[in-house]
Amino acid sequence: ENKTEALLALENCIRLDPKDIDYYHMMAGFIVDNQFARDPVTEEMISVSANNTDEYAVPFILAGLSVSPDSIQRAADFLRRNNFNTYLDQVIDTYQSGSTNYQGAFPELNFGAVEFCTRNS
Repeated sequence: ENKTEALLALENCIRLDPKDIDYYHMMAGFIVDNQFARDPVTEEMISVSANNTDEYAVPFILAGLSVSPDSIQRAADFLRRNNFNTYLDQVIDTYQSGSTNYQGAFPELNFGAVEFCTRNS
């Protein structure tokens, strides 16, 4: 497997179809499974530690939820399954408030990698 090529392919999928939440979930899963992501600040591809995958994966889940608020259960399942429970209450609170501004609800997360994918969509 070539992690760089796989990451580029997933980024391209999001870029070409930014309304398809499957791609956001695939990207988040790839990051968790491979501990490899695009740094949201430098935009370089990097290895990430298992303890930091949430910083790279969760923004993709939240971006997908912003695109499709009806996918709340799928997002919650991903967060639970990957032990990202610390985000769950705030995700549910934001959803129940009717907001789709998850980026604003999670200022501690860097959405730069998501923006990199959607920049030219």
